Amino acid sequence: MDQPTPDQKPRASFRLDKKISKPIIVLILVAGIVAIGLVSYLVYQCSFAPTDESSVVVEPTKSVYFGLGRDDGYSFVNVANDEKKDIIPAGYEIVNQYSYDSFPSYIILKKDNSLFTYSLDDQAINKISLEPLKDSEKVWLDPSISEPGKFYLEINDTEEELGMFGYKIVSTRKYFLNADNNQLEVADNIKLPGVGDFFGCHKYDSKYDRFFVWPCGEGVGSSIPLSLVKIDDLQEQQIVTFSEFGMSADNTGMVDLEYDGRYFLATPKGEADQIIVVDPHQPEPKKEVYTITEEVQNEIADKSRPYSTAISEKNSTIVIGGGDYITLLRFDQDKQIIASKIIPEDKLYANFIFVHDGKLYYQAKESKAIRVVDLKSWEVEKSIPVEPDEEITLFSVTD
Repeated sequence: MDQPTPDQKPRASFRLDKKISKPIIVLILVAGIVAIGLVSYLVYQCSFAPTDESSVVVEPTKSVYFGLGRDDGYSFVNVANDEKKDIIPAGYEIVNQYSYDSFPSYIILKKDNSLFTYSLDDQAINKISLEPLKDSEKVWLDPSISEPGKFYLEINDTEEELGMFGYKIVSTRKYFLNADNNQLEVADNIKLPGVGDFFGCHKYDSKYDRFFVWPCGEGVGSSIPLSLVKIDDLQEQQIVTFSEFGMSADNTGMVDLEYDGRYFLATPKGEADQIIVVDPHQPEPKKEVYTITEEVQNEIADKSRPYSTAISEKNSTIVIGGGDYITLLRFDQDKQIIASKIIPEDKLYANFIFVHDGKLYYQAKESKAIRVVDLKSWEVEKSIPVEPDEEITLFSVTD
């Protein structure tokens, strides 16, 4: 028997009456266009809305200053605009001013027989917890080459001056100083080796707990051999020797050694055929030999006796500062020195030259000027008038 067919429910229909569907669609489209336009306008306005000044971080700008002077007064000259600025507080003197490499974070100051750390970043002065210095005591300062807040200090009680590099020493106090937290550690166990009768120069490497040492003093200047001495056992390991220059060990003074703030450079005094460059900033110091071509040897035969040396890897240039000249040496990718230029400077005695960011800075005392040399073109691009005085170093200071 056939089953009755159930009633069908009517289906919902969204079909609009043809008479009204077109106007409504038009209105919907218009509304959409208006909404999109409004959103775009608001986004555009917000992109140009003023920013809350409190949310803007402005990084301070820093300038490079060339430091001159001594304990009776200092002068710091901006090498970009020639302006002068007082960098250290009045009434203080810089301790052992010749010991600083370029751009120190701290300098050690002295006032009323007390020592202080001075931060060049925030100008904070902190007294170092030491007994007051006696008038007969001389401070030898050795900033770390690897950690800018650390120092090795020797305070020597002296009787008489023995020469250009030293005094007759009666007693010595030795310390490691951390200027970041003003902590002092006694270091009386440190005994660095000298070389024969010559006083020893040294650079402190706090990161690897060691010193680099070499002979220096009246009659030899600054000389190889360059040695490494570890603090824990004070054993000496030679890094650069006379044999590398075809000389015997009794030739102290015949090969100059300088530290330019980044590298050690060993340069024969006259008739140089090679220069050895040592990078000390790694566990095992890296040594590289720069060979001077015969043509360049002839060009610089009497212009290679250094008072100071420096290297700019970026500009493939080694600089020798001499008695009355600056010698510039260009090397290629194979470390062959293939070109040279001599810049004459009367009575230069260039004990201090500074290489930074493609420029060479030095003081031409006879001309009463700081010279700025472009190490790409090898041209003197600027001379800054100054009253001649003792060099300190380059400083980076917030404007």
